[in-house]
Amino acid sequence: MRSKPGPVQARRQLKPGRLILPVIILLVIAYAAYSIAFPSVITLSSAQSLSLGQNQTVFMRLYNSSVVALTLTSSSASGASFSLGAVPLLYGSMVRFTLSPSQSMSVSAFGSQSADMNIVLASSSGTGASVEITPLHEFLGVSVSPGVSISNPASLSGTATSNVTIVVPESTSSVATTTTVKPMNSSQAEVAKAMGLINSTGTGVLMNNYAKLYAKDSGCNASTYNSTYLTYHASAPPAPVDFANLSQVVPRSLTVSASVSSGPDVAVVYKTAAPSSASTGAALVVIVNTSSSSFLSSVTYTGVYYGLNYTQLNSTYAFQSKILNACAAYVTP
Repeated sequence: MRSKPGPVQARRQLKPGRLILPVIILLVIAYAAYSIAFPSVITLSSAQSLSLGQNQTVFMRLYNSSVVALTLTSSSASGASFSLGAVPLLYGSMVRFTLSPSQSMSVSAFGSQSADMNIVLASSSGTGASVEITPLHEFLGVSVSPGVSISNPASLSGTATSNVTIVVPESTSSVATTTTVKPMNSSQAEVAKAMGLINSTGTGVLMNNYAKLYAKDSGCNASTYNSTYLTYHASAPPAPVDFANLSQVVPRSLTVSASVSSGPDVAVVYKTAAPSSASTGAALVVIVNTSSSSFLSSVTYTGVYYGLNYTQLNSTYAFQSKILNACAAYVTP
């Protein structure tokens, strides 16, 4: 008579099919635990509005694939304080800053002098705050705003935490490298201050981003344009299939000049060049009052931007920034 299999032999005789259900259950549990432990990450490819509650943290992925964490540490009707740092946060620098309503700051999640995002406080209360965050590519060279502080973490040897405040000199070095600044018979100090102020706003950040976008288009040709148009619109461009004829009002370049207009007011003018002479010239004129907390006293869209506003231009940039080839400036939504 054949003897019954022992415990070891019985385990060996288990069929693989019987293990499938337990494995699936374990995988589901593991995925659920992972989702709870690691919150969703927002991809920051264009300006986004976010709302945070007290002590709430949001995770954002930057253009360079780095993940950063933004925490609302406190808020009231008069303003809000935030901390920002690259993930993992254990031994990274922690950036801290405070904003009043409508104020903005250019900050770096890595504690460097070159900002990687611009944050505007849209609203604030005792229960939370709303912000608008615009990503900044490092090639723009936008300097971190004054008032941002860095908390260097304790080192592995146990050295105490030290606080360092970044002091950014007021100079035109904060302007994107793709633009030029011409003081034009004005006070260098006032012009430098005005450029520092405007580059800390969403408007200035957006124009710097556009300057880099437009700088790519010199290599665009009809063939590349047609294939790019087909990729993003799922159809061939209408006849004539020539990007220059289809996009007469799309700028080819963007430069900025600044001059003192009167008193503390500095006129900052963004100019474009385009295939059509009708769309060449001033695209945006901003009057910056260097002695006022509400320093953008006038923002006027003209020329190729006539009839548009910040929201529309930002939406267009969000679309065009996804196009990696030289025709990005021409293929519009």
